[in-house]
Amino acid sequence: GHTVSLTSLMRIIAVKANKALKIKINIS
Repeated sequence: GHTVSLTSLMRIIAVKANKALKIKINIS
């Protein structure tokens, strides 16, 4: 299969988590 570097994977997760946090802050 295709290999994704751990750093890029964690960066993607961090971006998604950051967006989710901003959405939660905007809602509340």
